[in-house]
Amino acid sequence: KDRPWLQQEALRHAISYAVNRQTIVDTVYLGAPVPIFGPVTPGYGQWYLPDLPRTNPDPARAKALLESIGLSDRTGDGMLEDATGKPARFAILTDKGDVQRERTAAIIQEQLRQVGLAVDIVTIDPPAIFARYQKRDYDAIFFYAQVDSTDPARTPEFWLSSGPLHFWHPMQGKPVTDWEKTIDDLMLRQATTLDRSERRRLFAEVQRVMSAHLPVLHFAAPKVTLAISSRVRGAMPAVLNPPVLWNAEVLSVSPPSGSR
Repeated sequence: KDRPWLQQEALRHAISYAVNRQTIVDTVYLGAPVPIFGPVTPGYGQWYLPDLPRTNPDPARAKALLESIGLSDRTGDGMLEDATGKPARFAILTDKGDVQRERTAAIIQEQLRQVGLAVDIVTIDPPAIFARYQKRDYDAIFFYAQVDSTDPARTPEFWLSSGPLHFWHPMQGKPVTDWEKTIDDLMLRQATTLDRSERRRLFAEVQRVMSAHLPVLHFAAPKVTLAISSRVRGAMPAVLNPPVLWNAEVLSVSPPSGSR
C-alpha cells in the first residue's frame, strides 16, 4: 500500500525495456538460450508466436515509463524516488543455490540500477519461496514453472484467472480486469473447439493480450541439445522432460554393425 507504483503496468513495461535479454543469454548461458518476450517459447512449435512484440533494450523509454508513474530522481543521486521522497526500491526472491538464476537476478539488479530502480536480491530455498507466494508476502519472484505439455489447453491453472498458478493474481472468484476476462474467454474457446487452425488463432490472441499487459516478465529460454546413438530406433525427442524416454515403450536398440 505504501508503494502503489509497484502494481503499475508501466513499471513492468519499464523493467522489460531496461533489461537486456541478450546480455543474460551471453553472460549466464554462454549464448546457448534464446531471448524470449512471453511464456511460450520456440519449443512450443505451432503455438509459438514469432511476431510477438519485443521490448528491445531502451533505457530512455524505461525511464520515461517510470516517470509516468511518479518515479523520478528527486535527490540528484541517479536513483529514483516516489512522490513522497521514498526510494523506488523492491526485492526479488529467487532460489538459493541455483547459480544460473542467481546470476540472472544479479544482471537484472544491475540493469535496473542503471535506470534508477534499487533492487534487493533475496535468495531462499524453494519451499520458502512457495510459502511466501501462498501468503502473498513478496514484491517479486524470479522462478520458473515446468509444464507437462506444450498444448496451452493443458495449463489452465496458469492462463485462467481462477487458476492457482495464475501467478500475478491467482484464484480469482471472477476476473478483476477486463483483459484477464478476455484471456479467460479466449482460453475457454480455445480449449473447446475442434478446429485446429482456430485454436492457434485464439491462442495467438491470448499471447498478444498478455504481451500488452505483461503480468509476468520472461527473459531467456535455454535450448535443449540431445545426443542419441544412431543405433537407437523410435526416438522422437521432445522439449519436455523426459525428452527421450517419454515414449520408452517404442524405443529399441539395433545391434552394432558387423555383429551377429
